[in-house]
Amino acid sequence: QWLDVWNAYFEPNRPMEARLARLQGSLCRGTLSNTNAEHLQHLRCNFRLFDSFAGFTASNLCGARKPEPAIDRYALQRLDLPPNEVLYLDDVEAYVEAGRALGLQAFHYTFNDATLRERLTELGVALPSLDGRSNLSC
Repeated sequence: QWLDVWNAYFEPNRPMEARLARLQGSLCRGTLSNTNAEHLQHLRCNFRLFDSFAGFTASNLCGARKPEPAIDRYALQRLDLPPNEVLYLDDVEAYVEAGRALGLQAFHYTFNDATLRERLTELGVALPSLDGRSNLSC
């Protein structure tokens, strides 16, 4: 019962899942999370969209937490990409700054769809539309 309550924080975001599915194959995607073993297992079992990610970096697996540079380096190693080829989105400004310090193209994601779309367009990434609606919120 404790695990059910502990993991109840997470909810699916179907529009985001659909958008990511449409991008599959066009971008190498990875995740980077400060998390624990229980949340990680729950996410991997219940949110199948993570199966399509090239790398899933979790703090509990690499022994470092955002904004420590070691977790970003670990994620880059898993993705096998140089920092300047990675667009890193995070809603925590300190984590974005840590990514920039390592050379990542980091973007502070404030759940503003228009700003994100503008930044991605500047980088040449075209986001697929979902019924003409904006559904980038996480």
